[in-house]
Amino acid sequence: MLVIIVVFLIVMGPFSGGDPRITGFALFTSVVAPAFYVIMLFVIPLDIIMTRVFMGDAEGDQRARYRFIIRVEVVLMALMLLAWMPLILKLLRTAY
Repeated sequence: MLVIIVVFLIVMGPFSGGDPRITGFALFTSVVAPAFYVIMLFVIPLDIIMTRVFMGDAEGDQRARYRFIIRVEVVLMALMLLAWMPLILKLLRTAY
């Protein structure tokens, strides 16, 4: 489920920004996706840490599976950051 949400956020990133709207498709790009983006900025690293903790007790195939999960989450985090970078830079420019 985490991967599905992050992929959704990666797709929504380029369409984000603008004035908040509460109707239609703009609701997702201006309200829902930015809120989930901020939440996922904390959830993904926590999940990586927890996967690393579980990997400490694992052996063999289970350890390889946890290593794969960590790699996938790191890649998804990087893609999510890149997809949302234009909005973040825009917000930082308006803040200063």
